[in-house]
Amino acid sequence: MRLSRFFCCLAAWLALCAPLWAAAPDKLFHLTILHTNDIHAHIDQFNDLGQSCSEEDIQKNACFGGYPRIASAVEAARKKGGNVLLLDAGDQFTGTLFFNVLKGAPSQACLNALRYTAMTLGNHEFDDGPAVLADTLLKGLNVPVLAANMDAEREPALKGRTRPWMVLTVGGRKVGLVGLANEHTPRMSSPGPDVAFSDSAQALRKAVQELSAQGADIVVAVTHVGYDHDRKLAASVDGVDVIVGGHSHTLLSNTDAKAAGPYPTVEQSPSGKPVLVVQAKAWGKYLGDLEVDFDAKGVPIAWRGEPLLLDGSRPQDPAMLAKVKAWEEELKPYMSHVVGKLTDPLRPNCRGGECALGNVMADALRAAAKDQGVRAAFINGGAARAGLKAGDVNVGDLLTVYPFQ
Repeated sequence: MRLSRFFCCLAAWLALCAPLWAAAPDKLFHLTILHTNDIHAHIDQFNDLGQSCSEEDIQKNACFGGYPRIASAVEAARKKGGNVLLLDAGDQFTGTLFFNVLKGAPSQACLNALRYTAMTLGNHEFDDGPAVLADTLLKGLNVPVLAANMDAEREPALKGRTRPWMVLTVGGRKVGLVGLANEHTPRMSSPGPDVAFSDSAQALRKAVQELSAQGADIVVAVTHVGYDHDRKLAASVDGVDVIVGGHSHTLLSNTDAKAAGPYPTVEQSPSGKPVLVVQAKAWGKYLGDLEVDFDAKGVPIAWRGEPLLLDGSRPQDPAMLAKVKAWEEELKPYMSHVVGKLTDPLRPNCRGGECALGNVMADALRAAAKDQGVRAAFINGGAARAGLKAGDVNVGDLLTVYPFQ
């Protein structure tokens, strides 16, 4: 008799608890974050030297990236359903003829067409000054531009065109997004005297407090400060869950032996909570693809992902491809003007030491100024933004290698 009463009570208790257990999984919030960084005007697909793909490259399946391929991959991810953010971590500008000739117009059209959720500004967005940034990218851009550590209110071209952070309601949850520009932009580019940049950590702490006050319990930072600095921010600023970074052109991967770290790289916040740090190399060769499960308090409890290599096996979106082909028509005069020939390719591996391409560039500078008595020329390793293939070299190739004015 006592045994029967025990089992009856146990059954009743289980019946009461069952709804609570069943409800627990519903409190998990699943979020997919797609992301790009450091596109550097690689609007169309490119080869391993960073130059426009030739027919030979295409036949060899040696082409990567390009917005038509990014668009196709993004659309495929969105078709799966669920909560999806699409973020860009800056440096849309500078790197190919698309920017040299057309400035920010192609980037603006692509960002709008793909319906990016938000973006931040990279240092190269200021290479041609605030006016070019405003006139060719920001005016008419339908994507929120976030930069919590940048004050451009004294710069007429940029006043009112950025914001520090924003709150989105995604799948019934409030998600806070905050942007961080590179605080060293004034010494790397040309923002002018009326655009001020402040310490990224202090700006992030303030933004997290404001986002929390607005009810956001999940915070994603979109930064252009580099992988190492992102990791420091993750470990020193409480309240951030995910950092989507750029600037250092870092490949993170769980399968590529050459990766600088795992994807995501997991740091511990000052309060001991996990912070996920991601980046997707550069030029749009990869599309970052991170999936995160958050608990009821907004803490990441599970995650998975890997940058998607956008090679020739992935289709190109036809509508976006048509836009790119139209822009390429305006570039043809530069691509058809041959100025030299190479017997061997010159690769842009100049950041780690002496390289043949860097020597050629420095020799060209010295030759150009020889009549002024110049005996030596210097060029920084980062100035070589692409390589040169063997064969004919045209003006467009040279402007892609050295796109700076």
